[in-house]
Amino acid sequence: MLATFSGTLCHNRLGVVLSSLAEDERKRQSPGALLLKHQIEEACAKGIAFYDIGVGAARHKDDWCDVVQPLFGAFIALKPQGLLVTLPLATMARLKRAIKSSQHLWPLAQRVRKGVFGRGA
Repeated sequence: MLATFSGTLCHNRLGVVLSSLAEDERKRQSPGALLLKHQIEEACAKGIAFYDIGVGAARHKDDWCDVVQPLFGAFIALKPQGLLVTLPLATMARLKRAIKSSQHLWPLAQRVRKGVFGRGA
């Protein structure tokens, strides 16, 4: 799939739920990038105040986004036994964030995933 976008409109905010853009040799003339451009133009024409491209980092987001809303995770144990689950989950989330924000660890993690799971990982 080279060009897919779907989203929801709530009040004055259009939120992208699903998107697909070419990341291979076709990315220079990606149908997904053209679709994104047309969707943003249409949202502006309709007076929509916010076009939310969604979470995560991606090349096309850097081209369009001028507002970044920081994300956070919350793990709350409602019972003492819940600490047995929430503490490891919170630790794993911090480790994942550290890897994905590292210029050295993230490319290494991607190579390992590709080697283990194949081309589409």
